[in-house]
Amino acid sequence: MPAESKQIEQITANNVALRDQYILVSGETIRLPQPPEWMAYLAKIRERTKRWADQPESATPLFEQAATPNAGADAYLAVDAKPLPMRVAEFRSHATGQDAPTQELLDAIGNSPCSVILGEPGSGKTTALERLAWVIANQSLNHAADTAPRLAVPILTRLADYQGEADLLPMLRRALNRGGIELASELSVRATLQASDADFVLLLDGLNEVSLKHSAEVLNAIRRHSDEFYKHRLRLTCRTADFDHPKAASALPDEVQVWEVQPLTDAIRHWEDEEGESDVRDYLRRHLGEAQGSRLYERLQSDERLHSLARLPLFLFMFKETAGDRAGELPANRGELLRRFVHSDRLLYNVPQPLRSRLLRTLECLAWRMAEAGSLEIEEEPLYDELEQVRGRRDYGLDEMRQHLQSCGLLVALGEERYRLLHQMVQEYGAAAYLAAQDNCGERLPALARQEWWRESCVLTLWLQPSLQTPEYLLRLMGDARVDLRVRVAAGEVLAEIGDPRFVRQSYPTRDTANSVQAIEPQMVAIPAGEAILGGDDPEAYDWEKPECQVRVAAFELAIYPVTNAEFACFIEAGGYDDPELWSAAGKAWLAGEGKLDTESEDYYRWLHQQLVADTEGFLEAMNAQATLSEQDKDSYRWLASVSEDENIQTWTRWLSSEGQQRQPRMWQDGRFNRPNQPVVGINWYEANAYAAWLAKLTGKGYRLPTEAEWEWAARRNQRRYPWGNEWNATACNWQGSKLNRPNPVGVFAFSTTADGLHELVGNVYEWTSTLYRSYPYRAEDGREDANADGTRIMRGGSWAVDQTRVRCAYRNRNYPGGRDDSDGFRLARTLSG
Repeated sequence: MPAESKQIEQITANNVALRDQYILVSGETIRLPQPPEWMAYLAKIRERTKRWADQPESATPLFEQAATPNAGADAYLAVDAKPLPMRVAEFRSHATGQDAPTQELLDAIGNSPCSVILGEPGSGKTTALERLAWVIANQSLNHAADTAPRLAVPILTRLADYQGEADLLPMLRRALNRGGIELASELSVRATLQASDADFVLLLDGLNEVSLKHSAEVLNAIRRHSDEFYKHRLRLTCRTADFDHPKAASALPDEVQVWEVQPLTDAIRHWEDEEGESDVRDYLRRHLGEAQGSRLYERLQSDERLHSLARLPLFLFMFKETAGDRAGELPANRGELLRRFVHSDRLLYNVPQPLRSRLLRTLECLAWRMAEAGSLEIEEEPLYDELEQVRGRRDYGLDEMRQHLQSCGLLVALGEERYRLLHQMVQEYGAAAYLAAQDNCGERLPALARQEWWRESCVLTLWLQPSLQTPEYLLRLMGDARVDLRVRVAAGEVLAEIGDPRFVRQSYPTRDTANSVQAIEPQMVAIPAGEAILGGDDPEAYDWEKPECQVRVAAFELAIYPVTNAEFACFIEAGGYDDPELWSAAGKAWLAGEGKLDTESEDYYRWLHQQLVADTEGFLEAMNAQATLSEQDKDSYRWLASVSEDENIQTWTRWLSSEGQQRQPRMWQDGRFNRPNQPVVGINWYEANAYAAWLAKLTGKGYRLPTEAEWEWAARRNQRRYPWGNEWNATACNWQGSKLNRPNPVGVFAFSTTADGLHELVGNVYEWTSTLYRSYPYRAEDGREDANADGTRIMRGGSWAVDQTRVRCAYRNRNYPGGRDDSDGFRLARTLSG
């Protein structure tokens, strides 16, 4: 702690406070701001953030909408409309397959010493801090008349303003000065922040927005501040994908809470459904009315990917702006959505028609220059350099163009001759549009895509530039280990939209119908015969992976990729769910909703019931520590604890059997999981076997599920710990540390295949095998390969939702054969003749 800070701390301990006008520090007289100045500061904060004031009969506001297209610099924000709610849930570094319990923002944060608010682009993170600033300022002003009031003072600032200083004081001084608190030096800031009768709340927006050249120092500065000013409460925001949890944990107070903004609720079956709750419908109804609102809602509902995007407030607003009163097609992706928004009449309403193209070109050049500088702000001199470069010899004034950019809201003045663009996503779009217009765009993008800073602009460029949308380019980008994972995933998603050449349908004649049936045969790799070593001693091995054992494996073939949605769609269309020849007796019972629990699963659910009855709340707390439970889940478990053990078993049996009525995988309609080149998930053992039987019957080839021994032999030959080798590589597969929280399009880890060319044998999705769970040593003749036997089945490979210990080649998982988790998929094997 600096000597001056220690002296100030001693002084403030002697009842020196905000209401004291002068203090003496190191021979320097420091003037502290007085109560009237603080009241004016709080009033200014309240005025600046008043759009987040509570409205009658509304929940916590998140996003509001102006009524007219020429509403000024904040054209997309106003105070005259009922807002949307802000809900958050505790952040976990991996998904659990269960809905996380949600809370309202203010209830969740409370008075915790330090909170981090994470969210996707457009989810409302900045809004959350503005909301908090309004609440704090409003409460302080309302209590100003109290005797000796203790002020709560918010300091709202963007971390983009951090300029690499040793601590946060210069940045906080600039924020306080903008609010009218004139502080002459850092010493005066330190003295002010040590005030004994004020509770300072630092609202630090955009950890991901810190300039690239200062990103390494900002966490150290935050840590120094939290050590010195340990009574301050900290509230930070960051994009989820950019949040480095281990690094942040070392810099933030031990009591830090991490929250994630939740998508807007849309739990209705159709527009007229009054039983369910829908923030999306409420918003569209308010702003478009019944007729236009329902038309847009139905169009969003018809495409799950767009529907998922519309559950983020900023994108919902953009959909309303770009398609709310049109009969045409919705923007197909976020790149086109942003392009339409930036070109919309709402923003360009007051810009003369002859200047619009120049204004948009200026936006792109500004965004590119700022992106190259690694900053979300630009000073006046380089701003005018770009204005002049775009203008060329034309006769409009540079001030005129700057004023047009500000009047339509695309350029925001920060004071002190500094500016930013409307939103980080607008800057990322502008940089993408600039890159997409370059002749060498395709050459430049892979190099830029190696940097997190350029990630979103590169993703948008893939959607904006049609010349990049070729299978050759996209597959090459997907396989480049140096390219950011999310850019590779986006390349895979674009590839799915244009048609993935790896998964092309072929027609097959059938005996039962005059019409042919379409199917996609997998690419297979021959795996030689050998002596497979399964399990064994490993520092991370579980008991059920021991002891090490040897199994003779005959030569066979294994598919390069797990079965994808594109492949499984053929099975559905061909009536695979309705062909009894394809299903085992247990599979038919499951299809009919008449399935039963195997003995092992029944024993587990009886044990679970006994634990719930013995200590319901204690056991739920322990379960919640392992996997987040929603309040609905908890209520269901409480109900189970209230019924008899036999009724408990009957309930689990009904629930696990009822999904057979769906005639499609459980995640088939979920936009996070249903792209054609993603692995099919939400698939159980019966369905995986039926698909293999269908393809074998259709093609005359012996497709089947691999045995557990075959799977581990293919993944682990030469005793590899991982398919790519013995050393752990956190970038070589899709696991919880990847933070994708969903399966990736197959092929984005092409650089970490096995020597045989098998992709993603670990991570991405669990893969069903034909094998019953039995302890080691492995003996094929002991009944574990009986396809009609009762019991749980082995799954291999880990998934997108698991930790590092579960993506080893030797890791064994198991599941009830009717289980359909969102990380469960499968891969086909085939017996080699002879």
